[in-house]
Amino acid sequence: ADSTVRDDWQGACVIVNPASDAIPFPLPSSPGGGRWHLVTDGDYFLDESLPPGAETGFVPGSLVTIPAKALYLYAEF
Repeated sequence: ADSTVRDDWQGACVIVNPASDAIPFPLPSSPGGGRWHLVTDGDYFLDESLPPGAETGFVPGSLVTIPAKALYLYAEF
């Protein structure tokens, strides 16, 4: 039996904002040309209640606001 662990992610984007103010950030191009989906902002994960747009994903170049002192993880899948 094949015990290889696989996932559906084509790429990942980690955005860290160490500043004391929120910042707008344009999402980069994705490796597979697909949309970015917010996986976690440290408070919730993909399977829990999601902010607007997270269900359908964000096209590369979309401007997202990263709160102060936050780490966001986006995935392309």
